[in-house]
Amino acid sequence: SLAAAAGQQLGESNSSKLMWPAVFDIANCMDFENTRVKVIGVNNLIKHYQDKFNQHAACLNDLLETFIKDNPGHHFIDELPAYYEDDLGWAVKFSGPDLTHLTDPEWNDCCVWIALRPCTIKLANYDKFTVDALAYREHLRDQLSFHIPPLSVNMRNSSSVKEVDNVTPYKRSVAPAPLPPNPVCGNPVIVIQCDNQSYRGKTVTAAIGKYFQNTGEPVIIIVPNSSDIARVVEECDKLSDRQVTTYYPRPGRVITDEVTKLKQFLSEPVGVLVTDIHLFGGMQARNVICVRSLGVYDTNSVTRAIAQLIVIENKHYVKRVKDKKADIVV
Repeated sequence: SLAAAAGQQLGESNSSKLMWPAVFDIANCMDFENTRVKVIGVNNLIKHYQDKFNQHAACLNDLLETFIKDNPGHHFIDELPAYYEDDLGWAVKFSGPDLTHLTDPEWNDCCVWIALRPCTIKLANYDKFTVDALAYREHLRDQLSFHIPPLSVNMRNSSSVKEVDNVTPYKRSVAPAPLPPNPVCGNPVIVIQCDNQSYRGKTVTAAIGKYFQNTGEPVIIIVPNSSDIARVVEECDKLSDRQVTTYYPRPGRVITDEVTKLKQFLSEPVGVLVTDIHLFGGMQARNVICVRSLGVYDTNSVTRAIAQLIVIENKHYVKRVKDKKADIVV
């Protein structure tokens, strides 16, 4: 599972953040415990590569290719970001892993599944990106005998969440999948306008108190902006009637201790979990509060919610969803 990686770019500083397992990976490890399935996250790939070469890898594909070649067998590669991102989170260059070794005789009886992660593409790079992605798709199909099924329907979000997701104007690597004929309606999406960044933490706790009055109801708070997350945690820690769990990279924290706390929350989801968008990638939850500033991670953060979504945003986002006549409560 490559859920913890934002894109192909690594580097020494980014590798230290990637040593934090994604929530998705930890949940899968818990689900597959005592089975023959072994869950491998980006942190495991980094350790394997550094133990072998005693150096940092240039990109995520290097980690993936090295591990697969060293471990012949069945592989399910999930949440693969086959692209490089710029500093703002835009996909600017397509880059799929080299899997030509799958034609070697020792791989004859092995199956490999790949799920590429959709992305939001910078407009100036869109044409080149899509040409390269199509060429890679044809290479997998024609040279490596991959079967590529069409993405038919969206089975993950309620119709209310999906409607707000469709407000996003950016160009995407794949078209959004339509909802099935009988989707769950879900609760109306709530958008809270907050233009002052310093008040976002207080806005989160106010939203929890107003919309989740059952203190046992689990609420996930996703904060894409690292400068906001400390304020949100500071305010959430003041909630005397809620158990607050935090999980995001920060200096001085022992990762194994943080993982233990997260496992406890996943086993008995009560209270509040504060995390960032990359660590929560691939996961979903019934109730999600997104604390954001309008940007490229719109789709990623919004689609984490199944039934109840609350978005804390600035006036520009509020105007945009109103103009689209989305079924929201402001």
